Amino acid sequence: MGEFSIDKYKGEYVERFLKERENVINRNTWESYAEIARNHVIPNLGKITLDKISAQHISRYKRKMLMTGRKDGKKGGLDPITVNISIFPLSALSLMMLLLLKTG
Repeated sequence: MGEFSIDKYKGEYVERFLKERENVINRNTWESYAEIARNHVIPNLGKITLDKISAQHISRYKRKMLMTGRKDGKKGGLDPITVNISIFPLSALSLMMLLLLKTG
């Protein structure tokens, strides 16, 4: 059961995570979350199985996003608030998968 990765569950989990928040948060915020998840989290961390994601992976991801995370062609990185928001779905997914692994 250690083969859970963000990439494997991106369609199911990320879309469900976003859909659950679609009518709860401001539309612009929701669209921002969707863009961050699809453009940054999944491409950068999607291949790592959840049982292997470490604080080091998250630190490396955050550092990369702060320095070179822009996707609009401009030089530079993302705003620190955007980077911190981007790891929220990952944290929730990691907790869910750990519970599934422990309960079998």
